[in-house]
Amino acid sequence: MKYCFFCGGFGPPDVGKEFCSCGLVERWAADSKVAVEVDAKFNVYHVLCGNDGQLRLYYCPDCGGRLPESKHGEFFEELSEAEVDEFRTKMRELKTIEEVIAVLGAPESESGPSKITAIHKELYNVKDWRRALWFQPAGRTVTICVQEFEDGELGITFHPRYNEPRQ
Repeated sequence: MKYCFFCGGFGPPDVGKEFCSCGLVERWAADSKVAVEVDAKFNVYHVLCGNDGQLRLYYCPDCGGRLPESKHGEFFEELSEAEVDEFRTKMRELKTIEEVIAVLGAPESESGPSKITAIHKELYNVKDWRRALWFQPAGRTVTICVQEFEDGELGITFHPRYNEPRQ
């Protein structure tokens, strides 16, 4: 591997060098023996890892060229920092899932529990979660994920709201 597939040796993803001209990543994605796939919907490439893990490729590891522009912007709202700040303030003192539901209302969806291997817990300082609830406040650009971890702590993350693609 001549170039880092995340930064290409140029810094943050999607900056720097010209687009890939060698086609290596496309060939990998077309070869069922190589753990690389293309997500045609979002126009991105991933290295497949673990049971359902994916690592996004931003640069070609052979020529260092950028990979195609992602179409994520066509499917997700522009996240409003003002909204994120507003919800962080509202949720700052919340300690239980029940308190979160009292503030945000019923979740759009729920998943869990997770089971993370001991080695991943050690390497990445992560812990199992009992359940994850996803909230999409009406009229907002934000989707809120609240995870209840095995020790009862809450983890709260903010994501751009998914929309149907703009035409």
